[in-house]
Amino acid sequence: MPVFLAVQCFQCSQAQVAQQRKDSRFVCKLCAAKQSVRKVLARSSRAADVRPFVQRFNLQRGLAAERYDHHIHPTQARSPPASPPPPELSPPEHSPQLKQPAPSRWRIYSALVASRKERSPSPECQPNPDSEQFPVPDHLFVTVLPDATAARRQKASSRKRHRQNAYPNVDNTQPASTHPPTRRRRINLPDASPPKSPAPAHSFDSNHCTVLPGDEPYHEQTWP
Repeated sequence: MPVFLAVQCFQCSQAQVAQQRKDSRFVCKLCAAKQSVRKVLARSSRAADVRPFVQRFNLQRGLAAERYDHHIHPTQARSPPASPPPPELSPPEHSPQLKQPAPSRWRIYSALVASRKERSPSPECQPNPDSEQFPVPDHLFVTVLPDATAARRQKASSRKRHRQNAYPNVDNTQPASTHPPTRRRRINLPDASPPKSPAPAHSFDSNHCTVLPGDEPYHEQTWP
């Protein structure tokens, strides 16, 4: 079960509620000073029970501090502090100027580009001195895209000329056949050698047969 302590800070002298730790240390919630627990003013298992004691302790400490100030400085405590004199108005010529916001970089760049365009004409309007000395023929300028069909025909004719130059002995004057080229197919024919005759059956010869006692010899009978 947690235990809550009422402790006093050594730097700001304010009492506060802190949870008990194993190292007996706490951090002040007002001045953030890290310190050790030297004296425990109150202790309870609930923070709500320690909080009223901390409030009364801080109130009594504040009243005691005020009585101490009245006892040490009685004149300053009786008479209210004098208000500072109003500031004198300075003349307008010596008044500080308000700082104006600096213009953005984009505005500076736009103004610079506009001033350059006004000073120097565009390069399209300037005559090129090299064009007068070395005129360029008009056929070198392409203004219309070539036809795709004409380009394919030109490529086909160039390939045909290349084949003719590579194989001059081939006669290309014969008209091409309209029928598709025939495909050769390999057919496996059966073997033409005569079939092998079956092995002859073993014939029975009674002359070379030995009849055992109790067995009758084999006689071939013919049915009508």
